[in-house]
Amino acid sequence: MAQIDIQFSNSMIESFFHQLKNHDLYFRDIHILPVLADHIDFYVYEHNEVIPFLALGGATPLKAYISPGSVIVNKVKYQEITKAAIQNRIQFHRSLTCPFC
Repeated sequence: MAQIDIQFSNSMIESFFHQLKNHDLYFRDIHILPVLADHIDFYVYEHNEVIPFLALGGATPLKAYISPGSVIVNKVKYQEITKAAIQNRIQFHRSLTCPFC
C-alpha cells in the first residue's frame, strides 16, 4: 500500500510498478524490447501527466509536484464532487424502470 507521507518508504514506486504491470503490460503480447519501451513510456506519461489521483486531491503527480499547496484544497473539493457523483449515480439507477428487477 502506497504511503505518501513517509519519505523513506519504497511503497510508492512498488505501487507504480504494480499498476504498470497489472493495468497495461499483462494485457499486451510484447515480444521485442522497443515495443516494451514504447508501452512503458506511454504509461509513465499517462501516470504522471494525465491520470488524476484521489490521494492527490484529483491532481496528477506532475501538478502535485509543481504546486503542492493546491493539493490540500483540491482534495476536499474532489471528495465532495466524488460523493455528489455517487449520489447522482444511485438516484439515476433507482429512477430506471427495469422489467427484470
